[in-house]
Amino acid sequence: MSIRQLDAIGWAQLLGTPAVFVGLWLMLVGLHFPEMSQTVVLVVVAVLAAGGFALILGSWSRFGGYGSYRAMNRWLRGGADPTGVPVVIRRRFLRRQTSQGAVTGWVWISLGILWAALAVPEVLQGDPAGIGRGVVAALWAVIGIVRVVFMRKWGARVDELVRETEAQMADPGATPHLDLFR
Repeated sequence: MSIRQLDAIGWAQLLGTPAVFVGLWLMLVGLHFPEMSQTVVLVVVAVLAAGGFALILGSWSRFGGYGSYRAMNRWLRGGADPTGVPVVIRRRFLRRQTSQGAVTGWVWISLGILWAALAVPEVLQGDPAGIGRGVVAALWAVIGIVRVVFMRKWGARVDELVRETEAQMADPGATPHLDLFR
């Protein structure tokens, strides 16, 4: 993968994920452990940032690189067939989409509601920890809402593409433009 392949979405994922990890860590330290050594804080920040980068880069490489990942996302939303992406990787990508269905989104929304319920009494008492819990609640809720909305809009398309991809794997001769061994 070349850094030149990244568009705004790629940069947002690559920089945003570590930023969220680091931000949540710094919020936790500031609210609950203000006396923690700066060295420890910085070491954990570095580890979280590296972990966030590794998580995103690993996700992209699992699907054939960022270009393939974006092509399959466009394909999922009704775009052109990602002809340069092997069927095996397409199936892996689609399985991930189906395994993270709307039920997962509702679980995340429920976690957001739980964290909000924990935050409200603390905020009403003037405890700054309630703000941290509120931020975590908002994060869970937003992630869940995005997942539920995605599956409501594109769930049927995902199911259709899964059936097509399984059929292509069962009869690779029927789709000569796809190369299973790339």
